[in-house]
Amino acid sequence: MSLNALIDKNLRTAYRLLKDKVTTVTFNTRAVGDFDFATGLPATDVTTTVNVDAVIIDDNKPKLTKDARFDKEKRNLAKSELMFQKQDLGDITLYDSVTIAGDEWNIGEPIKNDGHIVILQVTREK
Repeated sequence: MSLNALIDKNLRTAYRLLKDKVTTVTFNTRAVGDFDFATGLPATDVTTTVNVDAVIIDDNKPKLTKDARFDKEKRNLAKSELMFQKQDLGDITLYDSVTIAGDEWNIGEPIKNDGHIVILQVTREK
């Protein structure tokens, strides 16, 4: 057994042991087939989804600094962090958004991506 296979097997075991801490999230990507030049909008819009088991590692309670209390844009932005196995999803840049418990979140930059685990920041407006 190779080292990568051993790491992936142990990650699966760790996710199984986490039980109620693991949440199924849905990554969404939208493919546009045609473009309507008369309206300036996409004519067809197909959404593809992939379900992934993830752990929400941030409690979504942002700390407000003195400047952020007066900045409406920072005050209305909720942030969270997800941790999931890279092999479950593949290339994160192919996805537009993620749905967590019925709420759609925007995908930010990966905080950590070591080839096995991805920690990703997601944001949405409150």
